[in-house]
Amino acid sequence: MQTSHWNPLQSLEKPSLNRRLKEGGFYTTVEVARRYEREGVVCLVILHALLAATILRYLPPYVLLVVPVLYARVILGGHEVLHSKVGLDVNPLTRLMPFYQTPIVLGYEQIRDIHLRHHRFFGTKDDPEDYLVTAPSHLRALGLAFISPERHYLRYVQARGMTKRLAVETLIRAALFVGMLCANPAVFLIHVAIMRVTMGGSEFFFHNVIHMADLEKRDRWFYERVPKVWWRMLRGLFGTEKVDILLVHDTHHAHQLISAAKLEDARQLIASGREWQVNRAG
Repeated sequence: MQTSHWNPLQSLEKPSLNRRLKEGGFYTTVEVARRYEREGVVCLVILHALLAATILRYLPPYVLLVVPVLYARVILGGHEVLHSKVGLDVNPLTRLMPFYQTPIVLGYEQIRDIHLRHHRFFGTKDDPEDYLVTAPSHLRALGLAFISPERHYLRYVQARGMTKRLAVETLIRAALFVGMLCANPAVFLIHVAIMRVTMGGSEFFFHNVIHMADLEKRDRWFYERVPKVWWRMLRGLFGTEKVDILLVHDTHHAHQLISAAKLEDARQLIASGREWQVNRAG
């Protein structure tokens, strides 16, 4: 018997509401998406410069502790890009990311495909991230999250096949990984460990915690167990709009074209529409 899970797609999807959101400027524009893309490139360049400097021993290894902040900005900004009209029309550096977690890892194009299918098929076994969402325990979900790069790669190639572009990009990423490893194994492995903890923790929190079927339990994680100072710190590090992707995720799931910066306003607009419907029915 298949367990029933909360589905945020079961929300207001009426044309009148969609028109109000579009005409009100709630959707991510190409200009905003390009700004996020440029910001991601800057963060990636800085990340690579720091990694190269530590491998060449110009900087101490503890400098790599800033890597999670840089990479989180890349991923959260990239999330806005992949949901925008920009689509696959991104620069080569963005296409190649993510870097240096493992020798085999998918790039932007494949991550975009997986994430959009997650939105389309959420709550079903066709969701490629359902194994994290519906894991029988948090411990199992955490373990699966730490092997998600390799798992996604193998499952993607098994389902979609190996394209020439994916093969070339995989070889580039693998060559960079091996080259960095050979240049300074100790420092590079510190970097890999930091990346794996960062991405594994992110995968667990984003898919297993945020998508809990038990909404009361999820809210306790967000608003009771997590200190408020943590959210203020994240807003300072990543930007308020990027953190709203986490805090207003229900609205994002139901209306994925809405810009992160407009999610809170959109939630209030949708809530006011529901209240109006209730009052009208009464």
